[in-house]
Amino acid sequence: MMSFYSDQETQLLNSLPYAFGLLEQDGNLLFANSKLAEIYKKKPQEILGFAWLDHFDSENEDSERKRWILRQFQIRRKKRRIYILDENGINRVYIFDTTPVEISGTILLQATLIEITNRHQQLLDLRQSQRSFAREIRLAANTQNHINNYIIHFLEGRFFKYYFSSLFLASEYLSGDVLNVNNINRRYSSFFIADGRGHGLTAALYSGLIISYLNYLAMQVADGLTDIRELVSRINKTAYSDFSRGKEFYFFSAIFGLIDGNGKTLHMLNAGHPYPLVYKNGQVTEVETHGPMVGVTPDATYSYSSFELEGGEVFLLFTDGLTEFNIDTSNPVSREEDLKLFVKQYFDHGGKPEKLKIAIERDFLGIGNVAGRKLLNDDIAILVLSIEQKPQST
Repeated sequence: MMSFYSDQETQLLNSLPYAFGLLEQDGNLLFANSKLAEIYKKKPQEILGFAWLDHFDSENEDSERKRWILRQFQIRRKKRRIYILDENGINRVYIFDTTPVEISGTILLQATLIEITNRHQQLLDLRQSQRSFAREIRLAANTQNHINNYIIHFLEGRFFKYYFSSLFLASEYLSGDVLNVNNINRRYSSFFIADGRGHGLTAALYSGLIISYLNYLAMQVADGLTDIRELVSRINKTAYSDFSRGKEFYFFSAIFGLIDGNGKTLHMLNAGHPYPLVYKNGQVTEVETHGPMVGVTPDATYSYSSFELEGGEVFLLFTDGLTEFNIDTSNPVSREEDLKLFVKQYFDHGGKPEKLKIAIERDFLGIGNVAGRKLLNDDIAILVLSIEQKPQST
């Protein structure tokens, strides 16, 4: 049989603490070091030339399992877990790794086997669990991105058309920020932005609970209750009851908006959230309505702001991550004032409401690519509502 290794190389391979072999493409052994031969209780020269893969399944030399392993050889380097019976009939577990090599114009396979101890097994299981968990988190993040970024973009009332756009940027895979636009019935619609306490998985799980409160709000409006103060008070009591049951107390800030499609009035309630901005007639002002966060105390009371719409208004709602990102402590002008100035200049230069979110991400935040989003220290959510008067309105 052809010799592939010099005496010095053979001596080195025999000294390895793990099993090593050189195989033909069909699995026949051309070289085996001492550790590999030891697995079979034989000397190295005694196992050369036999199809050692047959030992994976002693009952069927042409087994599907063997064919599957050989197919892996043909594709690319693989690491697999295999089992070999010892003298006591117990399966011993090995990590099996193959690397194609070309020797004298022939493609052969270098194979190594490293036995897995209990500690190794635990680490492998932990790594597999971590990979599985990370995969589930990524799927959950995709779902959350879909929910927050694919809102209702257009609603139509008797006097106005309402256009919505949104931006959602999570500082981690998952976020506690929530965006929602809901066409409750033919007359009423609601819009909503919230910032839940914390980040990551816990905040994301609670965000699902927050969405259930919006369903409750819609049911109450459909039943005839349209006082937004009473609606949010009821939600707050329910949220306080839900949140106080957990070991880690939760709460969230939010803006609740209610649109009466048959009228010209828009109601907006602030529950501990950053003031929204409104652009109208060339000016940017804050919507200064404020109340306690939702879920902190069961008996909170709220007030709201009412807007008599004329058409042309643009409302910008956002979570505090927008004004806390990349803060320059040497700048005497607050980030909130920076944002107001940015929005005014944007519209003064002919910017379109539906493109405002893009300008904020690119120019105000300075995030030009996906990698830049890794610099976020807080979740960011933006909801833009623009009002267009219908020609036939009186």
